Amino acid sequence: MRAEDARRTCLISAAAFCGSAWLWGGNSLAGPALSSTLLLWIALGQSAPDRLLVATAYYLTGGWPIVGAVLGYWGAHHVAAAVGAWLGSSLLLASPWALPPRRDGLLAALVLTALPPLGVIGWLSPLTAAGVLFPASGWTGILCLPVMSMVLPGALHGNTAARWLLAIVFCLALCTNLVATLTPSPQVPSGWVGVQTRIRPGDGDVLTSIQNNQAVIDAGLRQGAGARVLVFPEAILPDWYAGTRTQFAAVVQPAQTWLLGVQTDRRG
Repeated sequence: MRAEDARRTCLISAAAFCGSAWLWGGNSLAGPALSSTLLLWIALGQSAPDRLLVATAYYLTGGWPIVGAVLGYWGAHHVAAAVGAWLGSSLLLASPWALPPRRDGLLAALVLTALPPLGVIGWLSPLTAAGVLFPASGWTGILCLPVMSMVLPGALHGNTAARWLLAIVFCLALCTNLVATLTPSPQVPSGWVGVQTRIRPGDGDVLTSIQNNQAVIDAGLRQGAGARVLVFPEAILPDWYAGTRTQFAAVVQPAQTWLLGVQTDRRG
């Protein structure tokens, strides 16, 4: 294998590993933390095809759960749509990373994949690493990622000023993590309860939707007994029909507030 081919294989493998961190990391911060290294792997790519392959490997690996999400919403018979959403979104998100890194291409790719229209599906964005590298630092931490994207190519090519600036950014990351470690974690407000639910896809069936509504209600009554505010998962109910409103209004206690993520028809 030629040195150039070996280099490309290593970069693609490293990017795929970072993408897989979103899978094996579970609820940990492994995925967001390692996503920042995508900037490095892209900057090391010598050609646009190399950089595109590296980014595609990252998004294809980390974005695999999209298939399950589509099947969960639309049903098991929409396999083609699920695979199409996975492949299409991965290729769309990978395309900006083919830009030349030394001409602020990394910054452009970072912005393009984080802001609309691509940002609407901007999962796995390296910008999410800001919350891990610079916790509780607000906009300062978010702006540090674009700074890293601008100075990284120069640092890799021997620019002394870029290396010093990159070192300062890493020192800031260490300091903010140290402060965050020593700061007490915020507590859940008194009287607030997060409700855990498990329902099956309705697939447009009215009876199944009614049963799912009742399952949500039962979970709220069981887990939220005595609570003041109950917080349910996002999109827990597909539609907020008049019958759905009546079904929930009959069981919610006057002293309680149920926060439900639902879809409504403003014409109704």
